[in-house]
Amino acid sequence: MSKKTLFKKLFLLMVVTYIVLGIALLTGAKKYIQSANIEFFEHELTSNAQTVMPLIEQSLSAGYKNALNNTVNDISRHSNRRLTVTDLNGVVLADSENEPSSFGDHSNREEIKAVLSGQPYGESLRYSTTLQENLLYVAVPVILEGKPAAVLRLSVPVKNISLFTHKIFKSMTAIIVLIVVLALLAAYFISRQVSKRISNLSAAALKIAAGDFNAKVVIRKDDEIGELGKSFNKMSEEINRLFSEVSEGKDTLDKILSSVSEEILLSDKDGKILLFNDAFKTQYANVKEGRYYWEFVRNKEIESAIGKIKTGGESTMSGEIEADGKYFYYYVSKIKSEDSFVITLRDITSFRRLDEFKKDFIANASHELKTPVTAIAGFAETLDAENLPQESRHYAEIIKKHAQRLSNIINDLLSLSSLENAYGDEKIEVDIVKTANDIVNMYKKKAEEKKIRLVLSALPDVKNVYANEFNMEQMFVNLIDNAVKYTDKGGITVEIKNDGGFVEVKITDTGIGIAKEHLLRLFERFYVVNKSRSRKTGGTGLGLSIVKHIVNSNNGAVTVESTEGKGTAVIVKIPQFSKSM
Repeated sequence: MSKKTLFKKLFLLMVVTYIVLGIALLTGAKKYIQSANIEFFEHELTSNAQTVMPLIEQSLSAGYKNALNNTVNDISRHSNRRLTVTDLNGVVLADSENEPSSFGDHSNREEIKAVLSGQPYGESLRYSTTLQENLLYVAVPVILEGKPAAVLRLSVPVKNISLFTHKIFKSMTAIIVLIVVLALLAAYFISRQVSKRISNLSAAALKIAAGDFNAKVVIRKDDEIGELGKSFNKMSEEINRLFSEVSEGKDTLDKILSSVSEEILLSDKDGKILLFNDAFKTQYANVKEGRYYWEFVRNKEIESAIGKIKTGGESTMSGEIEADGKYFYYYVSKIKSEDSFVITLRDITSFRRLDEFKKDFIANASHELKTPVTAIAGFAETLDAENLPQESRHYAEIIKKHAQRLSNIINDLLSLSSLENAYGDEKIEVDIVKTANDIVNMYKKKAEEKKIRLVLSALPDVKNVYANEFNMEQMFVNLIDNAVKYTDKGGITVEIKNDGGFVEVKITDTGIGIAKEHLLRLFERFYVVNKSRSRKTGGTGLGLSIVKHIVNSNNGAVTVESTEGKGTAVIVKIPQFSKSM
């Protein structure tokens, strides 16, 4: 709103208000003056009646009509009032304007009727047919010897009252008009001052809206607008402070985003790009805010992850994808309290290639080492069969033992390499209870030699699983073999049951257990908890790593629960077989 418009509106509002108030005041004053004047004349007529009452009473006592009529006429000439006297039946006895005989019955006149009914006086304002004008009438009783003997009525023309009222009203009108004019002058200056001060506030607000957060309002008066100005200045200071903090935070965020090597993208709920860092722009040169993320990141896994987060199924999603010949680790999360998403892409191509190189190296090295290790083991057995001195036999046993351990490591590495290179192949319906039973029977003799029990517990309704049969056998071999190796007393229980869409296998032993700090690293390659015991039992440190790969290749999960000195439980979940697979 401009200053001119605001001033006009304020001043026009005050003009209309004051004029309406002036008109209302004049209307009310006129009615009040008229009513007050009528009341004044009523009192005056009543007072006049009491003044002339002795003369009327005297004339009535004399009993001469002419005397009464003369008295009424004399009083009327001196008081400028019309007088009428009637008896108690309403018959006119005397009148200052006409002959009494020309009047009819006056008992029905309101003022006379009131007196005849016993009231101290009566009054009425009406049109007189005799004088043909409006008159104000006041009647009072004439008392003779303590009793009402007649009625005295005085009247005055209403035009006399109106003339008096008009004079007062004219004076009052002049005063009210003067007051309204003065009020309008005051309203003009007040409106102009208020509009000017509000315009200053508006101008300062526009400066802030344009980015000038140092804009202030000059405060000249300590009133409501002055308080508003103070509040505005405080708001301006606070906005300036907050903007500085936001600017600093944005600068810091920009620096952080620029220094981060990961590609970061922020999009709204519709997929429009809101923000991206330099790394993302380097990868996708044509990226711009307002375009859609899928124009650049075309991947079904990321779209599926965002879809799940939108539906509230997940708060964050992550995984690995391949795009443009590169490998990326993606991370998608929803910003709290907002319908926007952060997509982070980390280039792991070099790590994947290094991992592939390591796998290839291990596989090739294992293949190359298998032949000489087999030859060493064979010659060691040959020497052991020969009739050698005791000391030579001892060395031959050492060669044989370590050759066998090296052979076991090579076999496990080859198994691991095979699992990694044939990820998810040859999955069929597998009777997991039968597979477990075969491996349990295979290890029962070894368990009996250690005087520990080995028990299989499976419910009759356990379903088959969708997996690779050889991998399932290898998984049970590694888990049961570990349990037997590290259990010296008590027993081992293999439990199998249904769990939702999975089959759960739980292998529990009462062995030496595992300390808490080792649990997170159990599935790493070559990680051994007790190295001295592992050397005695021939462990390679690859068994649980192989189990982990088998379970992952079958879209399952494996966890370990253990307490040192009390035993260990390994829980494996494998998806159940269904015809839709």
